[in-house]
Amino acid sequence: MSALPKKLALSLASILLASAGVEVFHRVFLPLPMPYRLREGLYLNALPLVNGLPGDDPSLGPDAVRLKVGKPDNEVRVAVFGESSVWGWPWGPAASAPAMLEEKLRSAPGRTRHVVINMGRAGSFTMDAYYYLLAARAYRPDIVILYLGSNDRYDSASELCWPVQAPRFHRAWRFLVERSAFLARSRVLWPQALLRVAGRKRLRQGPPGPALCDPAAASQAWTDILAEAAARTGAAVIITSPIQSDLTRLAPDHGAAGVERSLAACRFDRGCDFRRRLAGALKARLGPAGSLPGGIGPMQAAWKRSAARTGAAFIDFDSFLRGGSARTALMHPHVIDEVHLSLEAGWLLPGLWHARITGGASGGAPRPMGPEEFSRFASTMPSHEAVLVRLGRDLMERGRLVMAYDLLEEAVERYRSEEAARLLALMRARVLREPTGRSSPRP
Repeated sequence: MSALPKKLALSLASILLASAGVEVFHRVFLPLPMPYRLREGLYLNALPLVNGLPGDDPSLGPDAVRLKVGKPDNEVRVAVFGESSVWGWPWGPAASAPAMLEEKLRSAPGRTRHVVINMGRAGSFTMDAYYYLLAARAYRPDIVILYLGSNDRYDSASELCWPVQAPRFHRAWRFLVERSAFLARSRVLWPQALLRVAGRKRLRQGPPGPALCDPAAASQAWTDILAEAAARTGAAVIITSPIQSDLTRLAPDHGAAGVERSLAACRFDRGCDFRRRLAGALKARLGPAGSLPGGIGPMQAAWKRSAARTGAAFIDFDSFLRGGSARTALMHPHVIDEVHLSLEAGWLLPGLWHARITGGASGGAPRPMGPEEFSRFASTMPSHEAVLVRLGRDLMERGRLVMAYDLLEEAVERYRSEEAARLLALMRARVLREPTGRSSPRP
């Protein structure tokens, strides 16, 4: 019996020694992939999706120029975390909000050199950004910007619900993963590795279902987790509320049958006041709290509370785009689909960030994008016209007719696109085929 404690102690010591060896090996030889350079002063996220959904493989060849861990004394690193809107969809990362921010900071006077790291990832959730934040500690950002929350869904057994369903377990997990390179690397890289083994099929399938936890409570938990994790990096933190198109909750699949068709018909009517028609449709759909039912309002409120709790700077981007008015003021012209900004409106977001970074007390009112800036960022795409037409066609197929109309009309007016004109003619025939209320079609 006396030998048993010795054996247990020896086994425990062996386990601890092996764990320490694994940890040291991962810290020294297997760090998480560093962001890679898109152009001078602008780097992109090289980490895959963590949430178990298939995504583009960000792995790069050996010639990719990576961000260095060490930085010069005169270098200020700005890390921007978010989803596809931050990555730059549909325009591409070279025309993203972080890319525009880098250009604005590049012209700042003085010897300070700003490096912007675009940590956006299309399809990511708030939980993805948490693990990206852990990886960002390696390159010591001076400023952390958070702009996300429009992708989260709580109808699957994912980590999104853990802070609500098992708060003690998730708190213990975060304590360990924030201190272990092995656990952090495993959590970030294993989901996509499993997808490759499974032939890149989704780990969780099926249409959206009922939430498995309280969305408002989970949103608040994750915004608090992210705001606190960002503050622990030692960086200055800027939180920006996400936005959502007013048209999102007026689509037929949200119980507003006929409204989308009526609004689209109004677009083809010279005598129809579209803004008044849209405002009326929104008023009919507004909930008692003054926000669209099922919209992004709870996430926006959660970010505001998290910023107040942690002392982070807060930018109410939703209110800014609405001209500082009430929630019923229209956001429609700024958003090309459900949540993604137009190229011109996307110029305003980094303008607000720039004002905060350079010392603007209230965030300021950024100058609108001019023709020169538009041409410069549009030229970073193979074809801006093709992007407008492709997205317009996709929105038409999904029944989002008003969103499609605006994109196709821009392609016709800006580029005289024959394909966009053809699609608009098809849409006109579709929406005017059935009664849609007051409508006098254009000749």
